[in-house]
Amino acid sequence: MRAAAWWTPYAGIRNEPFSCTPFAGGHSRMTHSLVIGFGNSLAGDDAAGPEAAARLEDQPGVVVRIVHQLTPELAAEVAAADRVVFVDAAVEGHDVNVARLSTDAGTQASTPSITHALSPQAVLTLAGAVYGRIPPAFLVTIPGRRFALGRDFSRMTCRAIPVAVDAIERLLRGAPQASREELPPIARPT
Repeated sequence: MRAAAWWTPYAGIRNEPFSCTPFAGGHSRMTHSLVIGFGNSLAGDDAAGPEAAARLEDQPGVVVRIVHQLTPELAAEVAAADRVVFVDAAVEGHDVNVARLSTDAGTQASTPSITHALSPQAVLTLAGAVYGRIPPAFLVTIPGRRFALGRDFSRMTCRAIPVAVDAIERLLRGAPQASREELPPIARPT
């Protein structure tokens, strides 16, 4: 009886091991940007983050994750990315907002308490604490008004989603590495 060929479901290829350059923590290190759209797809405008992220799925070099909430399991993917863009709906404001997430030493020193739902900053801190790497990261928020049960977006959110997608695409083409003043200007939804 012949032994089965070596196979890993992650490689998707029989008889060939999955190979990438390893980085600290033993996880694979590939060159890509990670976009994480999070929110509840059954709560109206709360699905704006996943909707905007889904519109970027066909971009080369971009890995898109659509999740209900941010969890500790995302830390490995965050640490492996060259840059991360978190996309969420915002209850306040009328404009799409882009903010560079801070990764200062004080934040990295304390590991967040592990719960089932984390903030973007907590996911970054966990990536640094467990995997030793925090990539440049941004939070893009999309204004929302209607968060009740339902799948329809408010008019404002419908107009803001393409603005957010444009802002994310500009970040992915060359995310600024320094101050907030270098962030791409955001057009107000019309």
